[in-house]
Amino acid sequence: MRSMRIAMLLTLFTLLLGARAARAQSTVIFSSTVQSVRVDFSGYGYVTFASAPAGNSSAPCVASGYGHVLAFDTNTSGGKAVYALVLAAKLSSGTVYAVGSGSCPIYGIVESWLWGEAR
Repeated sequence: MRSMRIAMLLTLFTLLLGARAARAQSTVIFSSTVQSVRVDFSGYGYVTFASAPAGNSSAPCVASGYGHVLAFDTNTSGGKAVYALVLAAKLSSGTVYAVGSGSCPIYGIVESWLWGEAR
């Protein structure tokens, strides 16, 4: 019984440590209105924010001129949710709070969306 409890605590600790590490790797933070939303034929898209990031810095892979942009993939359910969120925010002139992933897997030069919310 005691060894099972220890194993559960170690598992919980590992999960919490992993979540903290994932959050630490996220970089750019936006709290801004949406300037534009673009989606191309591949289903890849990006949102351009009206103002510069509110905190931290862009991922090292981000090319000059793309520091106020986050990419998403509408071929995934998460990407479709991001697209709906930023499109609704654009149409309502609402503010979006978004955090970048710290990597650029979609376009190679644009940081990818990690999480966000409309405010």
